[in-house]
Amino acid sequence: MAKRKFIRKKFTSPIGKAIWPKLNEADYHYKKQGQYQITLRIPDAEAEPFIASMEEFMAKHRETVLDEADLYEGDEVKDASTPWKPAVDKVKDEETGKKRKVPVPGFTDITFKCNASYQKEDPATHEKSTVHVRPALIDLYGKNIDPAKTFIRGGSVCVVGGQASPFYTAMAGFGVSLRMEAVQVRELSSGVNATDFFQVEEDPDAVTEAAVAAHGSDEDEDDFS
Repeated sequence: MAKRKFIRKKFTSPIGKAIWPKLNEADYHYKKQGQYQITLRIPDAEAEPFIASMEEFMAKHRETVLDEADLYEGDEVKDASTPWKPAVDKVKDEETGKKRKVPVPGFTDITFKCNASYQKEDPATHEKSTVHVRPALIDLYGKNIDPAKTFIRGGSVCVVGGQASPFYTAMAGFGVSLRMEAVQVRELSSGVNATDFFQVEEDPDAVTEAAVAAHGSDEDEDDFS
């Protein structure tokens, strides 16, 4: 079999809100080499041009990838699931207590991943060593984000840069992977808003800015006279 051609396409994603990002630490639950991952929730109007460019890229290189797969004549080639899907939220059903998927109209969820490590072989000794990698993290101003000090939560506004690569496996089929190499956090989510969970009443002792402006204060006049 001929040496495999590595086909890549650089991309910069549209701006979206992070859904369950795993950027501070790699997730080793499903892959022994670990994996960083982020899903961006993007308005359909902004997601559609990005998806169209990926589909064009896949169509352009489909024949090349399948030729390298050494398929037998007559083999059926299925399509792998795509990294983009109509946005859904998982909501707990009050009657059954189980979670169900609820569509979020007008939005698309796009998932980006990268492995946290790989095996590198020394050409002289043929010994293998583990190389650890992680996506670069920067803020709106291009400054590096230290993942040990800044936790990137769901709801943060982000942009992902990386490379798309078409692939084929007998189990998954033909598809494209979106490998992230860098993430720009344009707006960092501050986390949970406690008032989303509880009924909050107006504080009778609170002094509003409007009240201060309307009535003034003798003490203020003394301070600034």
